Amino acid sequence: MVLLFTSMASFSQNLYVYHGRNGETAVYLKDEKSSSVRNYDTRLDQGKKVSIRIMNPNPLFYKYTIKSEEQKSESENEDVTNALSVLSGILIPKMPAGAAAGVVSPEPTYEAYKEAINELLNDIKVAQKYIKDSDKPEEAFSTSRISGYVGVIDKINEEISAEKNRFNSSTLSTDLTALLNAVVTSSIDAVSKKAFELLNESLVQKVKDIKASVPLRANRYLDSELLVTDKTTKVYLVITPIDSTNKSLLRDTFSESKKLEITTIIPNFKRATMELVPVGTFHFAKDVQEFYLDNNIVKSRDQTKTTFVPSMVINVNATRFGPSKEMAVGVGLGYRLSSDSKALNSLFFSSLFSYKDFLRVGFGFGKAEFPNKLKGAELNQPLPANISNLDDIIEYKDKMAVFFNVSFTGLNLTKKK
Repeated sequence: MVLLFTSMASFSQNLYVYHGRNGETAVYLKDEKSSSVRNYDTRLDQGKKVSIRIMNPNPLFYKYTIKSEEQKSESENEDVTNALSVLSGILIPKMPAGAAAGVVSPEPTYEAYKEAINELLNDIKVAQKYIKDSDKPEEAFSTSRISGYVGVIDKINEEISAEKNRFNSSTLSTDLTALLNAVVTSSIDAVSKKAFELLNESLVQKVKDIKASVPLRANRYLDSELLVTDKTTKVYLVITPIDSTNKSLLRDTFSESKKLEITTIIPNFKRATMELVPVGTFHFAKDVQEFYLDNNIVKSRDQTKTTFVPSMVINVNATRFGPSKEMAVGVGLGYRLSSDSKALNSLFFSSLFSYKDFLRVGFGFGKAEFPNKLKGAELNQPLPANISNLDDIIEYKDKMAVFFNVSFTGLNLTKKK
């Protein structure tokens, strides 16, 4: 997983994380406060993407890491966070005491140099204060750029002077060298000259360190994306201080052992649009004649008849539903397989309800063959002597029937999706 400062793209699901303090850190479904959620389940088709946006990150002080339950996946913008670690070593420099003591009869050029150094020292203090103040989180969903990480970048780059000899001067090193050279021409001794050279180098380096830590323009958001796989995945966010010794930080932190749960990604069930399903078919029909012998007298009676035969159904899943689309309703055509060589195989219309791949049940309508009349015998008469089995002389006829189908498996005829 890679966390990047990017613009938000069009993903299948967007989630927003607000990094607050005093337990205010929260996950939102939409870019609005009313959409706050806890233990949210993201249900999407495999291959879709989930975007996680940290709305107000502060990489000056914190490292943001995405973790998942199935695989270790660390996320960190190294280009930013690694460079920011230098902030902990930035100290406010002071002018060496010996520098002023070694000057005899200060000239106006020295006064100009001293004034420039004091202004630059103050610029550095202001920049450090802006950086420290950026730890105070801006309001959730605020569009203002006056606070937080975004605010400190703007203030350092826009509010601190860019005039000659100042913090944002593009020729700072050259400016200070020119001033120092002017002082040298005013009979400054070699020891003081060396002290001033070291001071120049120290101040220029402090400014470079701060500028290396804050870009010219800060992106407001920190975005990451995850691909939905075939596994259920819990997604967490770990927020840790860049400087673990800094005990004055204001915002919430979440350690490896106490991660912030963002969401649980549950992949939708994949199902083929067309399936070949073996089913057990129960036929139900009313007013079906039943032929039987009573003391060798052929008799009949009407009854509701239920028969069972194996069948094959070509099922087309018309709609999918359920929390993870694990259920489906389909329609298709069934083909009745009969073990009775005297009975014709028959087609029927089928509808099936499916739950994952575990169970399929449904009803159908069509014609099935049931006993109709006798050939070679008469009702209410004795069974002819040349007939030993009544079933041998029963003739069958198609009759409309209701079918109940049940199955526990199926063969995919199209790709699952």
